[in-house]
Amino acid sequence: MLQGATPGSIRFFAVVISVLVALGTGIILLSAHANDYPSTPDYTLQTGGNPTQGTAALMRYGCGACHLINGVPGAMGAAGPALNNFGRNSYIAGTIPNVPNNLIRFIQNAQEVVPGGVMPTLNIPEPSARDMAAYLYTLK
Repeated sequence: MLQGATPGSIRFFAVVISVLVALGTGIILLSAHANDYPSTPDYTLQTGGNPTQGTAALMRYGCGACHLINGVPGAMGAAGPALNNFGRNSYIAGTIPNVPNNLIRFIQNAQEVVPGGVMPTLNIPEPSARDMAAYLYTLK
């Protein structure tokens, strides 16, 4: 035993070291997935799209016929879920992790991503899907 150390102080230092190791491990795990989820306001880099053009694309493809979407004129539909806080959602269509590549694929071809889901496939070109995703991630 360490000279002058009491069993209580040794237990205390063992607990402190265990907590520090656990925190360090958690930080490493979180940093390994830091780019999986949009967390910064640079939606252009995360999606390869332009949020301003995304608003126009959401209007052009009639997304507001089914969805309520803040900032998109006429987007007051109620058949699909409201997308007003989409940037905070953990999942797309309740099952797919909400990360840019998944969202872009879903916008382009929803039935391929979620077969039998209610979202129709609209054959949206990738550049427009990227713009739409960029805008949707701004909604928090």
